[in-house]
Order: sequence, then structure tokens, then C-alpha cells
Amino acid sequence: MYEDIFKAMGATDITYIPDANNPLMFAAQDHPMGGALMGDDPNTSVCDRDCRSHEQRNLYFASSAVFVTTGTANPTLTVIAIALRVADTIRAELKAA
Repeated sequence: MYEDIFKAMGATDITYIPDANNPLMFAAQDHPMGGALMGDDPNTSVCDRDCRSHEQRNLYFASSAVFVTTGTANPTLTVIAIALRVADTIRAELKAA
């Protein structure tokens, strides 16, 4: 499955070791990221710097979906920081209401 995706993107040197227990899902070491990119421009991103959807003002993304780029290390601490930022934003808005 993944090999087909990589080939469709033009990859020529593909090394993939599927999870033997669940070959159709991401393996335990994989960290899916992106898909709801963070940015200032609603035409090129899904949410703003507070992880709030540009289109739905009461929708937040507290996950690695907002990453526009990433390194090779586990993103857990960054995802925790994003979730705390979202919680702080929501708390501040509830206090102001």
C-alpha cells in the first residue's frame, strides 16, 4: 500500500518495513503529521497559530496535524505543547465570555 503511494510520488529508493501485526496501518514507529496545516493564510492553511480552524471558529486541532514540517525525532513533546496552547486559548476565551 505505502509502496504504491511512494512510487506515485516518484520515489525510486523505497525501504518500508510494515508492522507484522497490522500491515495496513502505520507501524509503531511512524508518526503521521500534517493534513491540517497551521498558517496565517486561509488559502494555504487550515488553522491559525492558535490551532483554530480558519473556517470553523470553534474547531481546534490539538495534534500533529498542524505541522507544516517536521524533523526525524518523536513529536510527542511538541504535540503536548500544542495541546496546552489550545487549552490556554480556550480557557482565556471562556473567561472573556
